[in-house]
Amino acid sequence: MVLGVRPEHFEFTPEQAAFMRLQVDHAEILGADTLAYGHFGKDKTSLTLRLPAVHHLDKNAVLPLRALSRNLHLFEKESGHRIPSSMS
Repeated sequence: MVLGVRPEHFEFTPEQAAFMRLQVDHAEILGADTLAYGHFGKDKTSLTLRLPAVHHLDKNAVLPLRALSRNLHLFEKESGHRIPSSMS
């Protein structure tokens, strides 16, 4: 299985509630939104976040993040097909 989360569905959270921590590589302020590019985990998986408003993020800052369960999507690894949830 592959876990999918849209870039706009991540939220800042207190450290103890985080399910992941993103290390920022760079950020791009777009006016209404900020894109944060970084990586997480031992394998340094790349991730892009879309954050509402302007955020001045330093390179190598670590952001504790969460995503609500309703915004998590599972896919079959081989086919790429979405696995329906019991909530869909």
